[in-house]
Amino acid sequence: MANLTLYDAAGSSNALKIRFLLELLGLPYEKVDIPFERPRPDWFVAIHPLATIPALRDGDAVIGESNTILRYLAGREGRTDLYPADPLARAHVDWVMDTWSMHLRPVAIQVEMPALFGPTPDLEQTAAALPAYISVLERVEQLVRGEGTLCAGGLTIADASAAPTLYRAAKLDLPWERLPKLAAVRDTVLAHPAFIAAGAVR
Repeated sequence: MANLTLYDAAGSSNALKIRFLLELLGLPYEKVDIPFERPRPDWFVAIHPLATIPALRDGDAVIGESNTILRYLAGREGRTDLYPADPLARAHVDWVMDTWSMHLRPVAIQVEMPALFGPTPDLEQTAAALPAYISVLERVEQLVRGEGTLCAGGLTIADASAAPTLYRAAKLDLPWERLPKLAAVRDTVLAHPAFIAAGAVR
């Protein structure tokens, strides 16, 4: 019986990060679907006051925020290959993850929503949002240190954190010839058996 419970939603890219890592770690877990729309159920708010998706229960503990959950699971399993023990190597993983969440995601969603989520693509709105997205992608490209991964030394939780955005980015008309390192990361994570097993989002 799994002692891990993932509070998930089918449309949540942040939950996909966690499913990817859980599959990579080979950890059994129970998945509880939470409605994506707010307000979220009272019982969920009672265990996770901000009611963001995903959340993870491990025994009596509940942990929120997707990047925090990634860090927790890697540490729980002693996977220093995924989240290095060396302070400098770990700092680079954190830097990339935090840059992705704070700088890339806010502009990515401005492209994803009109391009991928409407009944038909809103080409005008997508075109207006693309330059800012591409600009941040080009700067993130400069942080990539691995061969087919975001950080040197192989796959890390930074790649799990980036995977859902790269999945959606693969559907967009982006200048990948200007982003060869990110294109290699995209190809690596999307082909990974753990990512495929995790199930994609829209």
